[in-house]
Amino acid sequence: MFEVFVEHAGHFREVLHRHCAAMTVLDMQELVARFTLDSICKIGFGINLGGLRKQEPLPFGQAFDRATNIISARFVEPLWKIERLLGIGKQRQLRKALAEIQVFTQGVIQRRRQEQAESVSERSDLLSRFMSLYDAKGERSSKTDELLSDVIINFVLAGRDTTSNLLSWSFKCLAEHPHVEEKLAEEINAMYSGLGGAPISFDSIRKLPYLNAVLTEVLRLHPPVPQDFKIAVADDVLPDGTEIRRGEQVMYQVYVMGRSPKLWEDPLTFLPERHINDEGAFMQPNMYKFPVFQAGPRTCLGKEMAYLEAGILLATVLRDMTVELDGDPAQITYDNSLTLPIKGGLPMRVKYRRPSS
Repeated sequence: MFEVFVEHAGHFREVLHRHCAAMTVLDMQELVARFTLDSICKIGFGINLGGLRKQEPLPFGQAFDRATNIISARFVEPLWKIERLLGIGKQRQLRKALAEIQVFTQGVIQRRRQEQAESVSERSDLLSRFMSLYDAKGERSSKTDELLSDVIINFVLAGRDTTSNLLSWSFKCLAEHPHVEEKLAEEINAMYSGLGGAPISFDSIRKLPYLNAVLTEVLRLHPPVPQDFKIAVADDVLPDGTEIRRGEQVMYQVYVMGRSPKLWEDPLTFLPERHINDEGAFMQPNMYKFPVFQAGPRTCLGKEMAYLEAGILLATVLRDMTVELDGDPAQITYDNSLTLPIKGGLPMRVKYRRPSS
């Protein structure tokens, strides 16, 4: 997994170098979405999508975005069931998007079955492991392929969109706070100097306190999943005396908690230092105060993967490049989706960093 992130971060860096040389504007959100999609497709399904090396849009990525946007809009559009029944409007668009997604997922599954039939070596990607599990149980069928298709969709949603959102908002925050970007770049370059020319390593990237603090602060202000809910499996009573009955839905607002003055001092200020202790070490916030990855025994399995993937990319970029917003920062806002992407993309310019005097 680590090697996959490093490889695709290198491809990402190549794209930025071309924009640096041409002094052109790029959509950073589109680019990081390609990076995270390439990465999860390699780790999850063992395929090289090559999105970062293509100029044209990725049909699967576009269809996936359309589908998630339309599905999330159902929460505020009361007539969507009528549109679905009549096959009109957004629900017609959703049907087409889901068909495109199905073509992609079934193609991945069929190619993997063919590879398994032609090779005795066992692949280690997640999809192959699921397929081997079902095959061992003698459960290969069209129904099984539907389940495997759902597995692919779940991994893409979890591994592409959330980390893509984290990286997009990270670049936006760094561009708005150049002193933070400069401090982070100094930490990153100190790490590279300490490696003495050796490649970046898992241990070296995880030992960067300010990098972890920056990512945590971005997640506090811009959580990819702004709200979540649980269903009570038994009657319960909350600490404030609120009674919860079995089967009731309890929703919590991650976005609101991250900006609450009851939980955070000066909550609207972007301040990574709040996650650094007096000894200069990174302090992970209490998960019940910072439920970006949920909390307790159901904590998100992808938490460490998200920090690692985002950290590797930022370290690769900020080593010798700096980012600037192209346009009015006040116009940057959230899009309506299952996660919290930036509406309309993130136009940026990338420049080579001037050596410190």
